[in-house]
Order: sequence, then C-alpha cells, then structure tokens
Amino acid sequence: MKSALLRALILSAIMAPTSVLAETGPWVDVAPGAKIRLLTSDYVDPNGKMLAGLEFQLRDGMKTYWRIPGESGIPLTANWSNSQNIDQVNFLWPMPKRTISLGYFDYVYDQDFVLPFEVEISAESDKNVALLNGDLLMGICGEICVPVTYNIAQSLPLDQKDISVSFTLEAAKAYVPINDDRANAPFDAVYFDQSKNKIWVKPSSDAEENQTLILDLPNQNLLFDVPQNRPGSSLLSFEPLKEISLVDHVGMSARLTYSGREGAFEKQVPILLFDALDQ
Repeated sequence: MKSALLRALILSAIMAPTSVLAETGPWVDVAPGAKIRLLTSDYVDPNGKMLAGLEFQLRDGMKTYWRIPGESGIPLTANWSNSQNIDQVNFLWPMPKRTISLGYFDYVYDQDFVLPFEVEISAESDKNVALLNGDLLMGICGEICVPVTYNIAQSLPLDQKDISVSFTLEAAKAYVPINDDRANAPFDAVYFDQSKNKIWVKPSSDAEENQTLILDLPNQNLLFDVPQNRPGSSLLSFEPLKEISLVDHVGMSARLTYSGREGAFEKQVPILLFDALDQ
C-alpha cells in the first residue's frame, strides 16, 4: 500500500508547474512515423543509479514491444559494452497493452510514451563524467514490422549538485510494475496440471488484476495465452502458445505481472503441482 501511495504522490507532483526538465537528445527518425530521443536526468541517487529513458513518438497504428514481445514482435536488445564508468543498464518496463492483430498475440506500447532505464554508475569511478554508449535493436511495427537501430553516445555529468530528477522520467517509472509486498497481495503460487499441460491460478478479488494478468517464466522464451476462466470454477488457466511440456518447470519460479486499482505489480511465485491446490 505504501508503494502504491508513493506512486500516486509522484503522479500528482508531475501535474504541478516546474522548471526542472530532463536533458534531452535530438529526435531521431528510426522508421517512417517513428521517432526516438534520449532523456537523461541530472542526478545520481545514493545507490549510484541515474534515471534515463527513451522517449518514443509513434504514429497512430504503430507499436513497439514489451520485454516479452509476443508472437510477432521483435525483442529489444542493447549492447552497452563501450560505455565508460558504468557497471550496467537496466530497462524498467511499464505495464504493456495486450493486442491481437492478424491472429498474432503481442504485448506492446504505442503512441507517445517513455521507456525508462536505470544506469548504474561504477563505484570505483573517480571521474566526474560517465559515458553512456549503447547500440539498440528493436522492432517497430505498422503495416509491416521492421527491425530498427538506435545508437546512444551521451556524456553523463556525475558532479551535479541539483538533486531534482526529471518529472517526465519519474512519471514513466511510476507505471513500472513494482514488487507486490502488500499484506493482501494475490497470487501466492501457480499450479501445473499435467493432464492438461496448463497452469492454474487462484484469482484476485480485483477483477482488473485478473484481466491484465501476465504469466512468464524468467529466462525462458515461452509465451502463454491470456488467462481463461475454468468452467465451473473461479480458477484462471494459462496455456502455452507452442507445443511444449511444462512438467520440467515444476519447482521453478513463475513471474506474474498485473495492474489493478492500486497500480501495477509483479511477483515471482513457485510452480507447484495441481494436486497441491486447495480449491
């Protein structure tokens, strides 16, 4: 609840007048009807992280993809190896839209949005500047899907005294699912039914969380269908979208992502046998 309240305060704050702006790079046309530019904040937090983001402008009917792109999408990949004084870069993925187009099931972003990411500055750095250097490949889709590249070469000053962070970036981060540590958090586990090769889940009391629920297996290239209601039961079921046995995944972790009345959340839960489900 505290996390949801904090995000609500951030969203309220971005509506207030302010002179604080992120540093912005130039717009780059990466495909017809698609532009991207880099946003960087001017603040390294106490954990050595700087918030940045990619701002997209996509013409109506165009889209790009979530961390799990879906059946037809192209996943975003990034090579940051030529960066300096930077340990790693982590994308923070806002809750996506679920779409079915031409029979293909995907998780997407469209129109104008910001994809935030965190830049971890090297603790051993004794310099006042880091170099963010990245080669990005992603899919942009309109009537056809094309892989596009976007290259970043940006100096990041590390000696700024202004602790203000771009409200644009914080607003985007507010829509990133956070770990669900609520006392009444739903979805304690998922259950594998070997006879049907499906995953079953006890539903949340929040109908929106059930409708938006996404199941994936970390580090596995495996896509599941939208959750379905089990006939004669309140349980939700997930079915893999390709022919594969899930029996070897029992005992591993599944990741659930969902949004509802209190915001967007995610959590990792164990995969148990269906026999263990108390209905």
